[in-house]
Amino acid sequence: MPFTIAGDWIPEDSQKEKQLPKRPVKIRKEKRRQSWVTVILNLRGSAEELKELTKDLKKKCACGGTLKNGLIEIQGDKVDLIKEFLLKKGIKSQ
Repeated sequence: MPFTIAGDWIPEDSQKEKQLPKRPVKIRKEKRRQSWVTVILNLRGSAEELKELTKDLKKKCACGGTLKNGLIEIQGDKVDLIKEFLLKKGIKSQ
C-alpha cells in the first residue's frame, strides 16, 4: 500500500490490475493408454469463450473432445489441424 510522507493513504489505480504473465499457447500430443490425445495449454479467455472454442475445434477435427481445468483435450493426433485452425482465429501457438 502506498503512503505519503504525511502518512495519508493513497489508493492504487483500479485500472492497474495485476496481469498474469503471458504464456504462449502450446499444443501437445499425449499417449493415453492405446490412443493419442491432443492437448492445448495456456489458452486465455473466459469459460464461455473456451467452451465455444472447444465446440468449434471438435467440429473442425470431426472428433470428440473436452474442456478440463482450462485445458482443451481433443481425441486423436490432430496437432497440424488445430494449429491451422487457431492461426485462422488469430491465436499464435508454439
